[in-house]
Amino acid sequence: MSNPIFWAFAGIVAISVIKSFFLKWSKEKGWVYYSRATEGHISLLQGILSIYGAVVGGFIIFGLVQIGFQGGLTGYILGFSYLIGAPLLLFSMKRIQKEGLLGKGLISLDALLRSRFGPLTETVFIIVTSLLFTGVLAGQFIAVAAFLREYTGSNVAVVTLAIGCLLTIAYTVIYGLRAVIANDVIQGIFEFSLSIIIPVAVLYYIVGKSWGFSPLSQGIGGEYGASYPIVGGIFLALSFIVRADLWQRLSLVEPKKQKFVIGWVVFGLLIYYLGMTAVGMILQQNPELFPFVKDTPLANIVPVIIREVIGNPVLQVFCISGLLLALLSSIDSYLNLVGVLIGNLYSSQIEKESNLSNQEKNDIRVTNARIASVGIALATVILAILIPDLVDIMSASFGLIGIIVPIVVVALIRKQSMPDYVGAIPVAVSVILLLGTMPSLKKLAFIPATLLGWVLFAVLIATRRTKKLPETPAQPDAS
Repeated sequence: MSNPIFWAFAGIVAISVIKSFFLKWSKEKGWVYYSRATEGHISLLQGILSIYGAVVGGFIIFGLVQIGFQGGLTGYILGFSYLIGAPLLLFSMKRIQKEGLLGKGLISLDALLRSRFGPLTETVFIIVTSLLFTGVLAGQFIAVAAFLREYTGSNVAVVTLAIGCLLTIAYTVIYGLRAVIANDVIQGIFEFSLSIIIPVAVLYYIVGKSWGFSPLSQGIGGEYGASYPIVGGIFLALSFIVRADLWQRLSLVEPKKQKFVIGWVVFGLLIYYLGMTAVGMILQQNPELFPFVKDTPLANIVPVIIREVIGNPVLQVFCISGLLLALLSSIDSYLNLVGVLIGNLYSSQIEKESNLSNQEKNDIRVTNARIASVGIALATVILAILIPDLVDIMSASFGLIGIIVPIVVVALIRKQSMPDYVGAIPVAVSVILLLGTMPSLKKLAFIPATLLGWVLFAVLIATRRTKKLPETPAQPDAS
C-alpha cells in the first residue's frame, strides 16, 4: 500500500504548495500579506471549511476512538457541548461588534481585554493562547508519530509524511493565513469523508456477526471518571468564546453569514464525535471481532482500523490521505495563529520606532511571525516527545481555555475598566499550577488549576476598583 499512499499524498501536498505559490501573484482585491487574510470577507464555503479544518485534527480523529474505548459516553457529552458553545461565540461576536472592536488588535478579543483590563492582561492572554495551541500542535505531531509507528515498515511512507509536514510548515511560514485558507477546501472535504467512511466500514465489518453495543455499559466517564466528561464538556462549550483560531477565521466571514458557518461546522463536528466515539465503544465491547486491538496502542488504533477493517485499496488510500491531510490542516492553522500571536507581542515597541515607515513596521511584524512559526514548530516536536499521550496533552492544552474563560466572560458582560492585575494574576498563577501538577495528575491537572484561578479572580473582582468606560460608537450590524 506504500506506493499508492506515496502518490496520493505527494500529489495532494504538491497541489497545496503550488496553490500557495500562485497566491503571490493573486490579483483578488483585499488580500493582505500575512497577519490579515482579507480586508473584505471570505466566502461561506471558505468560512465553513476553514473553521472545520482548524478544529478537526489529530485529537478528533485519533483521540475520539481512544475516548470511546476508555471513556464510553464521554465523547458524546463532549460532542453535544458544541451545541452550547456555538451560540456563545455568535453572542460574543455581536457584543464586540457593537462596541466597535471587531477587527481591532490581532483577533478582536485581545483588543477587548486591553480595553477592559490593560496591556498586561492582553499580553498574558496572548501567551496563554500561544501555549494552548502549542500543546494542540504537539497533539498533531503525536498523531503523526502514531501513524509512523504503524507504517515504519515502509520507508516511502515515512519519507512522504516527513516531506509533507516540512512543506506544510514551509508554505504556512511563507504565505501565512491566506495560504492556509486557500488549502482548506480540499482538506475539509477529505476530513469530513473520514467521519463517514470509518464508522460505516466498522459497521459493515461486523454485519452478520454476533456483536453488541451498549453506550451505557461504561457509565458516564468510563476509566476517566464522571467528572472528566462533565467538566470537560463545560470547558469545551466555553472554549468557543476564547479560542483564538475561531475568532481569527469567523471575523473574516460576513456578519450575516456567520450563524450559517457556525451551524454547518457544528453539524460536521457532531458527526465526527458521534461516529468516532461509537467506533471506540464497539471495539471495546467486541474484542473477539477485533483481535488486533489488544496488541495495538490506542493512540495508533485508527491507522490499524484502516488497514485491517477497510478492505478496498482505493478507500484505504483515500482514508490514509484524509488522515494525513487532517493532521496537516491543523498544523498549518495553529502554526500560523501561534506565529502571528507571538510575533506581534512586540508590536507596541515597533510602533514606538518613529524612524520606521508603516511598510517597514509591517515587514518587521511579518519577519517576527515567521521566526516565531519556525521556533514553535521545533518546540512542539520536543513537547510531543516529552508528553507522548495524546489525550493527556490535549486535556492540558484545553485546560488553559478554562483558565482564561472568566476574564473573557467578565470583559464581555461588564462595561467597566478594571485594574490590569485583576485579569493577569489569576491566569499566571493557574498556568503555573497546571504545569506543575501535570506530571502527577495528567489529564485531570486542569481541574485544580482552573478552580484556583476562578476563585482568585472572583476575590480580586470583589475587591477591585472599577471605572465605567466611555460609550463607544457601535459598528453597523450587517446582519
